[in-house]
Amino acid sequence: MKLTPQSWIWRHTVAQPGWLSRCSDGPVVWLAWLTDAPDIESRLFSLLSSDEWARHARFQQREDGRRFLVGRGLLRILAGAHLGIAPAEVQFGYGLHGKPFIRGFAGSFQFNVSHSGDLVLLAFHSNREVGVDVEQVRPTAELANLAREMFSGREYTRWCGLAAGEQVETFYRAWTRHEAAVKAVGTGLAGGRGYSEGAQAWLELALPEGYAGYVCCSS
Repeated sequence: MKLTPQSWIWRHTVAQPGWLSRCSDGPVVWLAWLTDAPDIESRLFSLLSSDEWARHARFQQREDGRRFLVGRGLLRILAGAHLGIAPAEVQFGYGLHGKPFIRGFAGSFQFNVSHSGDLVLLAFHSNREVGVDVEQVRPTAELANLAREMFSGREYTRWCGLAAGEQVETFYRAWTRHEAAVKAVGTGLAGGRGYSEGAQAWLELALPEGYAGYVCCSS
């Protein structure tokens, strides 16, 4: 069974207060498309801290900056609404491997953000560590090498026997599942696998055509 994310509509730049408390006891995922509407971008910029402004300015590619702006701005909107504070007042700290948390509200809820292509996903859980990953599904010359690193020897042999289109889809499903778990435990890429299959629960996400994604939380 796939989890269908909630879609964020950009005509709104506010969220319902305490929205996470009214959700079921499981991960909640929001989906937002990138926007280049000047009024919305201006609103999102107004929510950022000076450090976030500087971080945005360092992006070499405009699309990378847009992904950061939408992801961080919407995170501030949703987190602030749940916590009952203004989005601009949300203060972030960072763990050992760079996973963010909200200062002053440790343990109140968990969150994670991922983006690829024109899509941004934000995952939340009221009491469990959560990770989310999305990737735009597209062939790449490095796919075989990446698959060799991703799969066990037996899995890689089976993967090589798939048709080309199936190889691409299968790889991205496996990749996003792995990355969601790594992000949930907060070890970062340097931490390797860093998680136990039995200690995590995954849900594949029902995403628009051309994207693959998973959300993972501690079980």
